[in-house]
Amino acid sequence: MLPHALTDASRLKVVFFNLGGGPAPSGDGFVFTEGGLVHAVHSFVPLTGSCDVTVICPNVPPGSEGRSYDFRGVRVVCPPGVPLPPGIRPGELSFTERRFATLLQGPTLAANYVRTVRDTRKVKPSVVLANGILGSYLLSRNRRHAPVIAVIHHLYHDARTTGSQASTGGLTARLEMMLLRRLSVDGVAVVNPTVRQRLIECGMDPERVVCVGNGVDVNHYAFTAAKPGMQLTFVGRLRRLKCVDRVIDAFAIVHRKQPEAVLHIAGDGPMRRSLEHQAAALGLAGSVVFHGFLPEDAKVALLRDSSVYLSASQFEGFGIPLVEAMAAGAVPVVSDIPSHGFIFQDRQVGFLAGSPEQMAERALQVLEDGALRERMAREGRELVCRTWTWDAVALRYRALIDSVLASRR
Repeated sequence: MLPHALTDASRLKVVFFNLGGGPAPSGDGFVFTEGGLVHAVHSFVPLTGSCDVTVICPNVPPGSEGRSYDFRGVRVVCPPGVPLPPGIRPGELSFTERRFATLLQGPTLAANYVRTVRDTRKVKPSVVLANGILGSYLLSRNRRHAPVIAVIHHLYHDARTTGSQASTGGLTARLEMMLLRRLSVDGVAVVNPTVRQRLIECGMDPERVVCVGNGVDVNHYAFTAAKPGMQLTFVGRLRRLKCVDRVIDAFAIVHRKQPEAVLHIAGDGPMRRSLEHQAAALGLAGSVVFHGFLPEDAKVALLRDSSVYLSASQFEGFGIPLVEAMAAGAVPVVSDIPSHGFIFQDRQVGFLAGSPEQMAERALQVLEDGALRERMAREGRELVCRTWTWDAVALRYRALIDSVLASRR
């Protein structure tokens, strides 16, 4: 927690809108279902000593409608709205992957969001933030009521931030460019410098675009040098752009040389069934474990016991699970995309791989060379503690908010 808590009269009221998803109920609490929500909540936990922070999720999985949760002082609110059909998770809607469902349900999501934004005026927030360009654009229509900060994790229209040309000419990319040209906000927070550079090229004021990064709570991730067995793990949503099929292909090569190796997949999404079929067809049904979404403590335990963290994602705004894995002592072997390289900071803390074959080769190298694995794991933990913590992210957010509020006076 950051120091210098303020009196109630001087506390800032911060509202963070998360248009595309929300928490899923789990027992007496909830689990995070997508990275944007993780970023929104964890970035502001260190600021709860000086700010009243509410993260609002107007489109949530069934069971969370009308509920609110407390996460270390941050209030996560799921207002009731027009329900989505069973089996539809807001965070899984995508023009790239589920175009028909998105066209049908997109207006509902937008209507829930706009209604929630209007209702929030009553609390008179000091500043409002929104994840994503669409959410920020809709929020900016109400900019006269409070300063608005857009939080942009990635850009579909720019290959440098996606790591692939595949998505840069599609409907999502064209819609994004149209909204970006019309976006009028007081500040922008990005999680990697490539996105910042592209936004500046699009005409945004460099003084208003701040790279806040992402982080982990290192105290929550106990570093473990000794790893039981040969365990590999992927954490994330099971959607096409995550390319988990390539992770399974790479693991199949690993498994042929190390039959005792086990791949754990933590997460859920529209690709789960096809991935389960793929694992079975490769004869890996007993060696690939699909956990679905895991509570935080269970996810931490999984990473703590893992020697290697695998990701073949086509693009990431940042890659929080990768940093979580490094904090727990798992060595990352991941796709060679800009965000992953940015996390490594030119340090020998993991491997960037261009193909499933290369990923398998590097994973076997880590699994079979204990000294190499331990050295890379320790350097990875050191890098996380120095650079990728939520306290550091929170300080950058507070500086941006103070700058925005000063410019409004």
